Amino acid sequence: MEDDSAYLTPLISFDDAAKSITVYQSDLLANTGTYPLKISVTYDGHSAITATLSFNLEVVKSCLSVTNTLDANAWPDYGYSVGDPILTKKWSDADLTSEATAARCGDWNYSLMNSDGSALDSDLFTLDLTAKNLRVFSRDILKAGVYNVEFKAWQGVHTANGISKVFVVTIINSCPSESPPQYTFDGE
Repeated sequence: MEDDSAYLTPLISFDDAAKSITVYQSDLLANTGTYPLKISVTYDGHSAITATLSFNLEVVKSCLSVTNTLDANAWPDYGYSVGDPILTKKWSDADLTSEATAARCGDWNYSLMNSDGSALDSDLFTLDLTAKNLRVFSRDILKAGVYNVEFKAWQGVHTANGISKVFVVTIINSCPSESPPQYTFDGE
């Protein structure tokens, strides 16, 4: 360490024979912080000739252990009436926050599917991940019903540390529910 105290052995190890320093930690949350380090080199037989290099080692949380959050107002439940114009729901990276930067853990990635993991009904939903929007449209009253949709977001390849939210899309049959007309035939 910079102050000549011992280095943190679970985090930093020194191999004198190989003349190497290894930084490793298996606990994804332990020992985060900044560690001022100083490397000193003394030439054999010439203790007066010494070189030092001082630097800071910053240990950050793993991308698998950072806290990611989704804005509480993102993806509220909503309804759509069959036959209405296309309803478009948009989202953006600003709906999400993370302790990690995109440079360290990767850009945000997304998926939307039914909450049971099956694909959304493509006759009803159109998903554009590039434009970050979900469109709802139908003229088919048989599509009326309740759809539990799950939004998932994660950084880079770190799907195990993603966040998700299930919201409800209610497709409403906009036709009045009347009994079918009754026809009579008088025989003439």
